[in-house]
Amino acid sequence: CYQKMRVEYGKWWLMNTSDSITQIALNCGFADTSHFSREFKLHFKVNPQSIRQHATTHAGPSML
Repeated sequence: CYQKMRVEYGKWWLMNTSDSITQIALNCGFADTSHFSREFKLHFKVNPQSIRQHATTHAGPSML
């Protein structure tokens, strides 16, 4: 499903860039952050902020 692919790409982007969640949502084709967050939580059972926090606490400086 196209929606699943967009959310998975958003997860990759959260974990590998320092772009804002709003920018990531827009880049992945969502109308706004709340729509992205809702779909993200349905798919991964956690919100995008949790993934971002996990990525920043477990990554070296070169990751972001």
